[in-house]
Amino acid sequence: MYLARDTSLNISLLRVQFKVPVTWMSGYYKLRKAYLFTFIPAGGSGDFNVDLRDVRVSLTVVLRNTEAGLIMEHFKVDIGWQTIRFKFDGLWKGFGEIADKVMNQLGVAG
Repeated sequence: MYLARDTSLNISLLRVQFKVPVTWMSGYYKLRKAYLFTFIPAGGSGDFNVDLRDVRVSLTVVLRNTEAGLIMEHFKVDIGWQTIRFKFDGLWKGFGEIADKVMNQLGVAG
């Protein structure tokens, strides 16, 4: 964490950075009337799991102290990750493992 203030103490900058080794999202999805490469029908429904590894998060906030109170002049969140893995049950009936491998090799959404 880094905190900087100007000499008049009217402006404050706060920057927080942290790393998370593994995080994931899971849930249920339903995909209808979808197409891969605009012509291959795709669809399905089922459970999904997305794993993100070596996640880096950076938060920057600039606050100005005025007579009216604190004003947030800047707010930025930056998130990045090293690797991403997908697992979708029921995607492309009969081709689930192949679909997962294709998405993982192409790095879809990453």
